[in-house]
Amino acid sequence: SFNFALHKTAVEVLEKENFKLTISDLYKQNFNPVAGRNDTTHFPAHDLFQLAKAQRLALLHNSFEKSISQEQQKLASSDLLIFQFPLWWWSFPSILKGWIDRVLSSGFAYGKDATLAPKKIMYSITTGGD
Repeated sequence: SFNFALHKTAVEVLEKENFKLTISDLYKQNFNPVAGRNDTTHFPAHDLFQLAKAQRLALLHNSFEKSISQEQQKLASSDLLIFQFPLWWWSFPSILKGWIDRVLSSGFAYGKDATLAPKKIMYSITTGGD
């Protein structure tokens, strides 16, 4: 696809310039975009589920589901994030939106005392057309 060609070109250029790359291919990883109780093992079973509260508890107890904690570790160790995706209905593809909801979690990426240091971000977005 055109998006993969852009990705491949970016990887080649960045490697040639000796950048250290860590790539997340959400489709290849079979990343689950649906946030919920299974994101952590520390949310009280009897409580009404609240995503932000569950995320703060997971961060506090280091109990995020493996795919979330792996992605957060990648983010914590990076200086620059490049998001490459096709525009879908004026937004991110649903798998990327789910990644944002689950990985850029409360207490980690935003909120009081968030632990993720500020990052530089580049967006490479394609749109349909002739």
